[in-house]
Amino acid sequence: MAIHLRQAAAWLLLLGLAAPLLEAQVGKPTAEELSRRNNGPGPVPGAARANQVPLSDEPPSSDPRDFAGTWRAGRPGGPGGGGPRPGAPPGAGPGPAPPGSAATGAKLSARVVCVPPDGTTAGTDGPLLIVQTATQITWAAEEMHSIRRIYLTGSFTADFKPNFLGEALGHWEQNTLVVETRGLKALPAGARMIEHWNKSADGRQIELRIEQQDASGAPLGAPRTQLLNWAPGDKLLEWMCEDYNDEWLPGGQDYNDQVTH
Repeated sequence: MAIHLRQAAAWLLLLGLAAPLLEAQVGKPTAEELSRRNNGPGPVPGAARANQVPLSDEPPSSDPRDFAGTWRAGRPGGPGGGGPRPGAPPGAGPGPAPPGSAATGAKLSARVVCVPPDGTTAGTDGPLLIVQTATQITWAAEEMHSIRRIYLTGSFTADFKPNFLGEALGHWEQNTLVVETRGLKALPAGARMIEHWNKSADGRQIELRIEQQDASGAPLGAPRTQLLNWAPGDKLLEWMCEDYNDEWLPGGQDYNDQVTH
């Protein structure tokens, strides 16, 4: 009897020592579970990194329907083909004074007095961040902190009051994103802007073909093309129009003075 009691006590002792180890193994998440916790239940069709901003050192997604990341409008020089304005630190301040600025002695232009750019040019003079989900693409620009929201579901708002960026709805035609924007103040009543977004095979460039139509569908001017180049190393900095544009006002300081103090 004593032997049996000693054996039972030994088993209880072993179980007591092993229990925490067993509990730890049972409660330890698998690699798949950790992935689900960190990245969600899985990829969203048409948005390979939904709700996630790409890391600065990673290549662009190979998904032709995934536009998430940091981009710059294509023009010679600078990272991603964009590059800073001459003499300015990356992302800081506007470039040469536009026509109609104080430097020309003419009437101040809309940009100088900080009127937001319209939907055809919003945020293309500096880096911009595109965040994508299954239902919305958000275009967040450094320039004047312009935010475009392109909804991939729903319909246009009845009696929408025109504004600077309008109301944009997008849909997919194979791997081309077609965006229709209505209610742009820069266009006549009833007019619309149509964009076709296509991603290059290497994922490093987005081509936006932009056209404008009047209420009857007739073209308003010639179509134009905007290129966005992959620029993952760029960071969006503060660009307060009222600070940086004062160089164009009487007695204003250069924007380089603003960003170094």
